Amino acid sequence: PVTRKKNTNTNINFAFAGDQLYSYPTQDVIEWKLSEETKKISDFNAQKATSNFGGRKWTAWFVKEIPFSEGPYKFTGLPGLIVSLEDSQNQFSFNLIKSKKIDKTYDTKNILEVRYGNKPVMITEKMFIKKSLEYYQDPYQQDREDLKKGNTVVEIEGVKYTKASDLIPLIKDEQEYIRKHNNPIERNKAINYPVK
Repeated sequence: PVTRKKNTNTNINFAFAGDQLYSYPTQDVIEWKLSEETKKISDFNAQKATSNFGGRKWTAWFVKEIPFSEGPYKFTGLPGLIVSLEDSQNQFSFNLIKSKKIDKTYDTKNILEVRYGNKPVMITEKMFIKKSLEYYQDPYQQDREDLKKGNTVVEIEGVKYTKASDLIPLIKDEQEYIRKHNNPIERNKAINYPVK
């Protein structure tokens, strides 16, 4: 998830490394190539635009009738609202389902800026990659340390463990899960997790 101040290319990214939520700023300029091609989407006359962003090729359909230069995720910069967006491999697809004028502005800070009463730790993107790799290297570090310090039992998902070495299969399973699901929207920012 990201937040962006309107009409800027500065995004605040929110992402987990383990159980810790982090946030970090990025500058994300998207260069669009406008097409004359149009099509009807719902009640709108949408125009096509394409871009290469984040290691993927994107096709967007935007509506000049809604003069907001906004869209999903980090996609902005077109002369109208993006109502449909998809990458060339059909792995990511965004579509406007409904537009509704609301009577007031709602405070949404508890969704991203605060999680269960805790603010995310603000770091740099480089530091986030480092933290993600650290978590990947030893996802059960705290539990292993607790067992080494003499805690006789650690319970993980209803299973009790008494030795740090008992956690090795869990570590390998978590590492495999992380590698298997390493397909971010910005593919060029996928972290290169080593296979052990």
